[in-house]
Amino acid sequence: MIMLSYQTLWLSFAATVMAERLFMTEKPTFFKHCTADMPDYEECYKSNLQSMLIEYKNGIPGLATGDKFEPLHIRRIRIAQDELSIRLKNVTVHGISGANITKIRHDPNDYTFRAQIFLPALRLTADFRANGRLLFLPINNSGKLMLEARSVKLAFLFTLRLQDEGNQTFADPRAVHSKIIEIGDFHLRLRQFLAGSAELEDTINELLNELWRDVIEVLRPTLENAINTVTLARLKSVLNFIPANYFISDIPSAAKLYAEDVVEVP
Repeated sequence: MIMLSYQTLWLSFAATVMAERLFMTEKPTFFKHCTADMPDYEECYKSNLQSMLIEYKNGIPGLATGDKFEPLHIRRIRIAQDELSIRLKNVTVHGISGANITKIRHDPNDYTFRAQIFLPALRLTADFRANGRLLFLPINNSGKLMLEARSVKLAFLFTLRLQDEGNQTFADPRAVHSKIIEIGDFHLRLRQFLAGSAELEDTINELLNELWRDVIEVLRPTLENAINTVTLARLKSVLNFIPANYFISDIPSAAKLYAEDVVEVP
């Protein structure tokens, strides 16, 4: 793996404005040349996506709206379902840059792809406000939240739409569908939500952590929706800045790909 300093990357990957789009003008040296006729094509594509997470964990030079992968900062997340509503603010997530993309399955007809990702460790901190009931515990307060998860396996389906602009083609993400496959261990800590009742706080945290698998199952739909929203927003920012042929060297233009879907009727 080629390790480059932030300053070197900045000098190497100058960006320019073309038809109102800011984009990376030089292919990163750590991206491999991947073509559809390669026997290990999907492994090559996976390698480029993995390299992006590692090399750009501190941000993508030239992308003004891009944020770091490590840590990942999110302004707000809302989790709402049945008997519980949770609002998270000032969210910080550690561990994304350690993600290991274990499998890629790619559809050359529309450039959607499926991926399986393993996260060795994930840590999230945030300010929270909760209203409702989690399992049998009433939580109607605000405070601080700390969440740690280990050995997290996720599956994703990414739907993309190619876009041509000038001489470049970009893969614009249109939808993300995630599934939590497995979590090896989980620890949740809520703090400062029962002023003057530290003992009761400890009791509630102890119960939640004893029943963490039930907590995950209860929150699964809204957790997956939150993952979808955050992933889609970040991926749009990145893939609308890095041309698609940097990841897949022989990707067709949008005009060519979608022209093949048009059937002329005499």
